[in-house]
Amino acid sequence: SLGLTASDSELVNITAGNLTFVTTGNVTVDGVSSTNTTNISNTFTIQAGNQLTFANNDSAFQNALDAQANSGITVSRNISIVNGGINLDADVDNTGGGTLIVDSNANVDSNNLGLSITADDIDITAGNLNSGSNTTTITDSDGTGIGFGNVTLGLNLSDAELANISSENLTLET
Repeated sequence: SLGLTASDSELVNITAGNLTFVTTGNVTVDGVSSTNTTNISNTFTIQAGNQLTFANNDSAFQNALDAQANSGITVSRNISIVNGGINLDADVDNTGGGTLIVDSNANVDSNNLGLSITADDIDITAGNLNSGSNTTTITDSDGTGIGFGNVTLGLNLSDAELANISSENLTLET
């Protein structure tokens, strides 16, 4: 049984500048529609004390999305926004326990707006990150370094993963 639930049809009844959902546990996002998030005029924030999963059905947000978790984010279905950009922080506490996983055929699409990712590692060998004509910024959360190709450090990006990032500008930081 789940604690707090908010269905997509209930979201349309919420009017707010910013909307924040906070839990110490896990969060699953399933089938949010941009039409039903129109009344959230700025940022839709989700803070999971453990893991955050986008599952079962695609989710789209009218304005900015700020998704945060201490122990990883898994994107199993498409995520997109209309306005505002996407921030995915899979390791909010910066302890090295948060990986961003984008599953096969799942896409994170910021609609030519900024895409910011913070994680201990990322796994996008089968999914896609797309900020189009804007910038994708990927930050190593625990500062252990970034490895390219066959190098293993903290946050590792294989050739296949780099090929699945579409962005006018790509910034990698540690």
